[in-house]
Amino acid sequence: MSITHIQNAISAESQMSFSLSEICKAGLSTIYDRDIDIMQSTEISNNISRIRYIRSQDGKLFSYLCRKESTNRLSFFDENLPNARWYGADLSEPQIFFSTANNVLTIRDVVNGETLKTYIFSRNDFIDKKETSKDEMDKINIWLDEYITNSFNKTNAWDVKYIGVTQTMSSPVNTYMLNFDTTDKKLLSLKNADVDAFAFEQNISRISKWKNSFCTKEISDFMIKYSIDVLHSKISNNGELQFISTCYKGSY
Repeated sequence: MSITHIQNAISAESQMSFSLSEICKAGLSTIYDRDIDIMQSTEISNNISRIRYIRSQDGKLFSYLCRKESTNRLSFFDENLPNARWYGADLSEPQIFFSTANNVLTIRDVVNGETLKTYIFSRNDFIDKKETSKDEMDKINIWLDEYITNSFNKTNAWDVKYIGVTQTMSSPVNTYMLNFDTTDKKLLSLKNADVDAFAFEQNISRISKWKNSFCTKEISDFMIKYSIDVLHSKISNNGELQFISTCYKGSY
């Protein structure tokens, strides 16, 4: 066996301490400056992993494919863009290289053969943070059901159906998403708001009115009690998103 084959075998064995998904999370975090803790991964094949995360500011979902181009190089495909390509596949553009040794993952940002920045990750960076227990989640569900049914819906003229709540992120920002469905025209977003100034202003007004009525002191106290940092309200009409409004802990 040649020295090259032996070196490749040793390299492959050392990389087993980090999965492809973990390596992809680390690489993606260096490109977009996102926290690994918010990322969810699915390995599509031996060489491709899908990485998704929800942006805490507005609840928007981002999805990327990550491909291992060689034993130590990654490329990324942004599934959010209509004309996406594999970023990093072409050797003439910036590259993301990785290496592992002694339970340490090193990511290098390389341009024209020169390492611009080096990032170091350990096993601890990929340990799942503790999520809300089932018992606490039940208490959160009960409180929200009672508040929305007995307080919010009775004091507001909107016709909304509360679907439920999910925890979308536990760390670094503890975030929940409330899901509502509505046929109420007062809550439906106007089309073409990207080019129609009137539609844009009306849509912004709808979001503000919802936030002002929903993000009360009661909600703020509830968020403080259960250490919830961000609480999104997702308003949909027959499965089609209309808007997302956000409450922040301690703010009302």
